[in-house]
Amino acid sequence: MIRPQGTPVSLYEQVADLPLMIEPERRERRERDTSSGFTRVTTTFVLEGEGETGRGEDVSYDTEDHDALAESSEFGFAGEYTFAEFSDALDDIDLFPRTEPEPERDSSYHYRR
Repeated sequence: MIRPQGTPVSLYEQVADLPLMIEPERRERRERDTSSGFTRVTTTFVLEGEGETGRGEDVSYDTEDHDALAESSEFGFAGEYTFAEFSDALDDIDLFPRTEPEPERDSSYHYRR
């Protein structure tokens, strides 16, 4: 797509108004021992709706942040949105519940979002 001014439209702009249906989310935790002598933990968010599945992996570095996530309840993502509405809704959700007082690293906010 090209804007009237000749500036390309971003991918986000192309999908922002598309409908999105989410049933209750689930999370899948993965662990793997590394050659550096520590266990690497990640959590995958699985969002399903209308027969489709989307996955996004939280690659925050600190196991404590993944432990707190595993102990928390669902975020309440279920519902009907546009992609833009869902993105805006994430601004109002504490993506690090049960982490006192903050995630181990500030950069973790970017990994989970």
